[in-house]
Amino acid sequence: MLRLRLRWKGGDRVVSDVDPAISVTQLLQDSLPGAMGQCTWKVKSGYPPTSITCDRSIRDSGIRSGDTLVLEPDQDAESRFIVHEIPADNSCLFNAIAWALDQKSPVSPERLRESIIDAVLSNPVEFNDAVLGKSIEAYCSWILDPSSWGGDIELAILTTKFGIVISVIDIKTLNFYRFGESCGYKEEIFLCMWIQCISY
Repeated sequence: MLRLRLRWKGGDRVVSDVDPAISVTQLLQDSLPGAMGQCTWKVKSGYPPTSITCDRSIRDSGIRSGDTLVLEPDQDAESRFIVHEIPADNSCLFNAIAWALDQKSPVSPERLRESIIDAVLSNPVEFNDAVLGKSIEAYCSWILDPSSWGGDIELAILTTKFGIVISVIDIKTLNFYRFGESCGYKEEIFLCMWIQCISY
């Protein structure tokens, strides 16, 4: 069994007890969460880094215990995933969702904030002061401010409003969160969170 390090832009992961008989593709699918494991990657190893054929076994690829595999998204491969970087401002969550929804339901980040207020005001029992961490009036004023960050509450509201699953991958820790997965929604968008968990 091998011990390997997987490294990509914004994070890395150490993987232990790796069977050298499996393919590199299988390694990535088993070791990376959710959408990341299903992406098509260009993989390099060694020094200087040389490309590895992912459908070959780890053993046949010449990978040894302790090696680091460097992962880069394969922009040439056919994929349903599109990488689009969002400016790291305080509205990055809303900008990211607005961009991801553009083809289905064009909407501005400002309108997303207003939609959250509509949901909170229409259901004060669910979104009470304890849940919001402040009074409803104070929360509504706060979330309208472009400098206010979005988080779990806002993601939960938006997944219901648009009838989609919103999946968030923390690139640094590889934690994977899915909002709306128990609701039976058929469409899903993926957001990657990085820069010490403060930007989408």
